Amino acid sequence: MSRVKQLEQNTFWKRLHALSKLSEPMTAQKLASDFGVGEDQIRNDVLKASDYGLHMKFEQINHDFWVIPSPEHSEQIGVQLSVIEWAHLNNFFEMAIQRSEFSEFHPLLLQIKQQSEFLSEFDQLTSANNLPLELSTLDNITLQRLEEGIVIKSLVQIEFEQTKKKIIYPIKIVHLEGELSLVGEDSHDHCLFVMNLSDMNKVKVLGQTYSPQVTPFELEEFISAIRNMNEKEARLILKIHDPESVNLFPNYHFLGKPCMITNPSGDLIWAAYVEPCADLYEWLIELGGKVEILDPVQFKSEYLSYCEEKLRKIA
Repeated sequence: MSRVKQLEQNTFWKRLHALSKLSEPMTAQKLASDFGVGEDQIRNDVLKASDYGLHMKFEQINHDFWVIPSPEHSEQIGVQLSVIEWAHLNNFFEMAIQRSEFSEFHPLLLQIKQQSEFLSEFDQLTSANNLPLELSTLDNITLQRLEEGIVIKSLVQIEFEQTKKKIIYPIKIVHLEGELSLVGEDSHDHCLFVMNLSDMNKVKVLGQTYSPQVTPFELEEFISAIRNMNEKEARLILKIHDPESVNLFPNYHFLGKPCMITNPSGDLIWAAYVEPCADLYEWLIELGGKVEILDPVQFKSEYLSYCEEKLRKIA
């Protein structure tokens, strides 16, 4: 392939990539000016875009020709790779991003690299060390699929009570009423929804993006309301002696109205509304002498009873 032909193809892919990122209508004249080509070339690019799953419209409004992005999603292609093949491919991405001869492809390579880092983050979220205590194999599979939906911001389909199905946008997995539960937004009526993992028969990640309407404030109020209704919430106050070595955010625990201040001695005073449960007690046991429970007295008493019961089982 000649150098001129190669440059022509590279600039075409650059224009096509830019068109794929177009979020609102733009005149062909403006696009042509940005790319340094004629308006006829922009028309040809829009026609060719459909061959690559990119659906756009080209319309004349008054005296201007407009390129209008379609709300229809571009077609997606999936490739099956082994872990070794995926790692090998990522090494190539790292190398290509550093080389100037691949500069035309750097935006795409960076996007793929971000996806790779995203998957790595998901692997960490669902590793065995992060899973709660005493979950069945089925619940572990359910948990991992829900976490996947949360990480990639995709709708999930939940099957429950044998034949019933519900499509949910998963937002958060938390302990509620002693059960690990999913809090999400119903894709149909946009209401908040909660269900125990143990009540789910099957979870399928649909791979469909969704724009949630529920705000973080509404989510917090929803979880707090459930806890208050069942009297399962307590304002836990801890003194943490070595803040740098302590994980202040236990997995799958919703911390309502968290607050942290440092006293004159350098200790961190940590406070949040929590739901007392075995998994939270285990988090405190892991922290050991690095923390001291200041309040409430009832929580401290229940925690000590849990520790004594666990010690009796071990002994």
